[in-house]
Formats: sequence, structure tokens, C-alpha cells
Amino acid sequence: MLAKRNASPVAQPSVQATALLLLGLLVAYALNEVEVPTRMLRKTAAVVGLSLVASFALEAHFTSLKNLVRVDNISLFALYFLTFFEFFFPQGFFDSLVTGTQTAAGTHLVLLGMGSIAIGRHLVLRRPAGKFVTSVPSMTEKELFWLAVLCFVTGHLHMWMAVSFNPFEWLREMMGARFSQSWQRSQLGGFSALLTELYWLTCLIPAIAAILWVRRKRVPAWMLISMGGMLALVMFSGFSLGARYQFAFYLLSFGGGFVLSLPRLRFSKVLVMGLPLSVLFLAATFLVVNFRNLGIKRVVDFVAESKGDKFDEPTVAYDIKMWMEGDQFKFIIDRNMYPISVFPDFFPDKHPFLEEEMLLQILVRPVPRALWPGKPEGLSVSVEGMLGIEGATVASTFVGESFMAYGVMGVIGCGLLLGIALGMWNRIPVNTSNATLILMYTSGFVWAPLAVRSVIWISIGFLPCVGLFLYAWYLIPVLRGRSRTMTNLHPFRKNLPSP
Repeated sequence: MLAKRNASPVAQPSVQATALLLLGLLVAYALNEVEVPTRMLRKTAAVVGLSLVASFALEAHFTSLKNLVRVDNISLFALYFLTFFEFFFPQGFFDSLVTGTQTAAGTHLVLLGMGSIAIGRHLVLRRPAGKFVTSVPSMTEKELFWLAVLCFVTGHLHMWMAVSFNPFEWLREMMGARFSQSWQRSQLGGFSALLTELYWLTCLIPAIAAILWVRRKRVPAWMLISMGGMLALVMFSGFSLGARYQFAFYLLSFGGGFVLSLPRLRFSKVLVMGLPLSVLFLAATFLVVNFRNLGIKRVVDFVAESKGDKFDEPTVAYDIKMWMEGDQFKFIIDRNMYPISVFPDFFPDKHPFLEEEMLLQILVRPVPRALWPGKPEGLSVSVEGMLGIEGATVASTFVGESFMAYGVMGVIGCGLLLGIALGMWNRIPVNTSNATLILMYTSGFVWAPLAVRSVIWISIGFLPCVGLFLYAWYLIPVLRGRSRTMTNLHPFRKNLPSP
């Protein structure tokens, strides 16, 4: 039997665990016989889910529990959760939307994408990043706190501007129906719309809160209370505004920051932290999708007035009445298997592969329209129109997007590149007490699952990383240098240690 490897400064995937996962994907492929679509997907969900759990368990045996908290594992689970997991629950009229043959083709694409990520993460050097990254000084608790304040103010500035800096109006609008807020991007326009993207900086706040909580013996009480208030408001906004993936990023950020900050990780601490976060996320996944078109305020009013029977409005982002009839409240995630299963019948027979057009969308996504008025407006083919869906946005994960671009080879290539990017991110040392490196690695818990959900959004997911990089690598050294200078110049502080 192989012994556990010594603790490595970087998070590393296990070859044995990857081999076991690939074996499970092959078994799922072999068992994927054409039958009733939901039955096929439920069987695949069970096989792939067991394979993921078994690979994680094997990896924990050969390495450590802490080594499991990696961006590549989160991405693999995200792809599984966005495609297969929802079929453990009744899915209404899905069987009438696609055939068994279409479902088999879509399932094969997802298995191929998952296997490509698993392989790609090994195609990088297993050593820490360069000195430019590893030599960054660790931020103090005070510097972490003020970074959280900066992210909180910058991330919510566009909201406060829209409500004339009225805190009560801000909270009231957050409790309204989805897309009804005055700060929605379509209602702002111009350079004011640029501020909406900075909302992603708030994803750093839960991780900072977790790090400060682990180090709470060195943190003043007022700072902990203030940090708790910011965390509560951020979590509330993520839930009330109806963006499940944003709320999921907050939970991942908090959990990752907590686990990676612990000097030693025990299984009991994993349960104490992991179980409540998992239950909270699953509950939010159900509640948000069913109530977000009503708004929290209306839900509370209905309950208070004993009028719960008035939940008769469309409550799913995909406004397809055929899916709504007969089962009002459902466990829905993203319905990604529907477009993924249909795409092989559409591309390239009815429409040529998008090729460079998809690459252009990835590159121009972070460019503000205020700076480029002629920025391309979406793709030349409407996925929503192709599926006969109006008034909604269809997601298909990176699997569907890469297939639209280059077919099966696009899925393999995109999966490998994503796996390589995840492997390179794993080179950031995490088995360290350096709070800056821990926070930088945890910021990957935003862009990694976001890239799985839509590779076009990967550049937006990097915004928290960029913000942290500018603050820790450039602003902090400048402030520390100025502080040293002032200390040396002060006649009564020449003998005091520099900060």
C-alpha cells in the first residue's frame, strides 16, 4: 500500500484518484444506453457521483483532507452539479423535450469534458509558482480588514448611486423581484455600467471573514463585529437578488478561506463547516429559483397574511410554461442538459460551427461598451431562439459553448485548457501561513466554477484576483514604505519597530 506523501507547499491532484475517476466515466459511458431521458440521466448521475466521491476519498487517503480543497476538484464537482445532479429529482416534462438519442449524445459530451479537465490538470509542473508570487509578504489582520472594506464599498457603489445613497431604499430594493432593482445594468448605461462589474470584488469578503475568524485571537472585537456585518449583508444580497451562482461563490469563498487558514485540518472540522454550508447551498438552490421572481418582500408578506396559495407566477428563469405545469415547486439547477443534448442536431448540419466567433466573445467580454460602442452583441445564432425559448437566458456550461465553436474537438480542447489553467493555479502555495497567498488561491474559487458554467465569463471571474493582486502586490508595499518613512522621520518613534 502506498504511504501518504509529505505535505506539499502546493495543492496537487493524485494520479490514482484521476485514474479512478476516468474509470468511472468510462463505466458511465458504457452504461449509457438509449432509453427514457430522465432515467438515463439519473443512472449517469449515480455512476459519475460515486466516481467523484471515490476519487476524492482515494485522494484524501494518499495525500490529506486539506489537499482536496482545490480549484480543479471544485470545477469537476461544479460540472457534475450543473448537468447531472438535478436528475436525482423529478424534472417534469424533460422527457418530452429531448429524445433518448439526443440525451445520449449530450451525456457523452459532458463525460468527455469532465475527463478532459481531469487529465489537463496533470499537464503542468508540480512545483510552486515563481518568486514574484511566493515572495509576496503576508497581509496583516488590519490590512485584510481594510481590503474587505474597500471591496464592500467598491462592489456596492453602483447600487448606492442608483438609490441616492439611501440605505433603507437599498435594502428595500434588494428584497424586490429579480431584475426590478434600479441598479440593473440595462437601466444604468454609459460609464455607470462599468461599476456593476466591480460587484464581483465582494467575492473576496467571505474568504477574508473566514481568515480573520480563524485568527480571531489577534483581531480586535470591533473589527470582528464589523466584518460579520459586511459578511451578513453580502450573503443577504447574494440570496435576495436571485443569483444562485453568486451565492454559491460566497459559500465557496468562506469555506475555502476557513479550511486553508487552519494550520491542521481534522475531519470533525470538515463536518462542522461543510455540512451547514452544503445544506445552506442546497436550500438556497431550491428557494431562490422558486421565489426570485416574486422577491423576498412579497414572499414574507404572503406568509404573514397567510396567502401562501398565491404563488402562481412563473418562478423559473427559463420561462417555459411546459416545464411549469403540474409541478409548481421543483429542484432546478440550470437545465444545462437540454441545450447540450440538442446542439449535436443543430451544429454543424443546420448552422456551421461558430469557431472564431466564440473566441471573440471570450476576449471582448471584459471590454466595457462605454469604451467600445461597437462591441459585438452576442453570437450570430440565438441559442434561445434555436430552442424556442423567449424571455430567458440559456446556459450550457463550457461543454455546450465549446461544442458550438468546434464540435467534439472543441470540448476536448477547452476541457484540457481549463484543466491546465486549474493546474497552474494549484501552483500557488496554500500550505502556508501567508494570508495573501491563501486569499489569492481562494479567489480561484470564483473564476474556476464560473468558467465551467460559461467560459465566456472567465475574464469576469478573474476580477477578484486582479483586485487582490493590485492591493497586495502594489498598494500594500507603497503604504508600508510610507509608514516606515514617517516612522523614521518622527523624532519620538525612531526606536520603534517598523510595521
